[in-house]
Formats: sequence, structure tokens, C-alpha cells
Amino acid sequence: MDWKEHFSCDEQGVLVWKVRDVVHFPSASACGKFNSRIAGSVAGSKQRYKGGKRKCIKITISIRGKAMNFKAHRIVWEMHHGPIPDGVLIDHANGDPWDNSLSNLRLASNAENCRNAAVSKNCRSGMKGAYWNNRDQRWRSAICVNRKRIQLGSFATADEAHAAYCNASQKFHGDFSRTQ
Repeated sequence: MDWKEHFSCDEQGVLVWKVRDVVHFPSASACGKFNSRIAGSVAGSKQRYKGGKRKCIKITISIRGKAMNFKAHRIVWEMHHGPIPDGVLIDHANGDPWDNSLSNLRLASNAENCRNAAVSKNCRSGMKGAYWNNRDQRWRSAICVNRKRIQLGSFATADEAHAAYCNASQKFHGDFSRTQ
């Protein structure tokens, strides 16, 4: 789809509705209403994925009377870089799903996107890679690399376990390393 027919976009990734031609609407009156009320306004609303586990910005676009949902970061990427290959995701480098600036978006595999995930809300230590082992009564650290879990050791404090994870993450995950 040619997104430039529908939106203008700045470097910060803000999408603004353009005045659209009548061919995009089921009737001339629908076109007139859209162009007088919506054209020139910021597109999109903050919504949650199903189940509320993750957040994204979803934009509802009506083309010839048919409503479809599109993710804002994918639209911004395609407007500036062209179509996204099948099986490839758009990752927010800083982890902020509301920041769709071009400098924050990058192509990623599913594995790379997962590496850039924030620490789980269920994490007891509050630090990525550090978890309590009841059997040993010590903090442990582990990292996943190519679908394999690598144990990084047993530590007296959560900070030491987290530090081990940070070093391993930088080594194995590179640009997609996220330690918070």
C-alpha cells in the first residue's frame, strides 16, 4: 500500500492524515466529512494487543469503506524504507513502543526482537538475567543463545548475577542487548 497517499510523516514518526481523494471512500459525502474533520490531525490511538500483555500503537484506516488495523511503526518504516520482508519485525531500539522516530526503528528477527525485551514484571530481583535458586539459596544467572539456555553461574547477590548477565548479553546479543 502507498502510505504516502494517506499520511505525511516527520522524523519523529508522527503520522498526520492527508486530505484524500473521493476514490478512498464509499461516497463523496464520506470523503468531505473526512477531509473537513480528520485531515491534518495526528493519526492513531494508543491501544493494547489482545490480552493486554504488550502495548503498541495501532492505526485504524478506512479505505473505500473497509476498516483495517495497521501498526504505526510499520507504516513509518514502510514510508521511509519500503516494504518489510516477510517474517521480519520492526524493533524499537530503545524499547519504547510509543517512540516511532526513524532513528529508533530497525529491522529484526523474532529472536532479536525478544533479546531487546524489557525485564519481566514477574522477575523477583527486578534485574534481567538474575533469579533466585531455592535449592542453592543463591542468586543464579542464565542467558538464552540460539534457543539454548546457558547457565552463567551462582552468585551471592542479585547484582553480581545481573552483572554476569549484562556481560554475556553484550557478548552474545550485540546491538540487540538489553539489560534493563
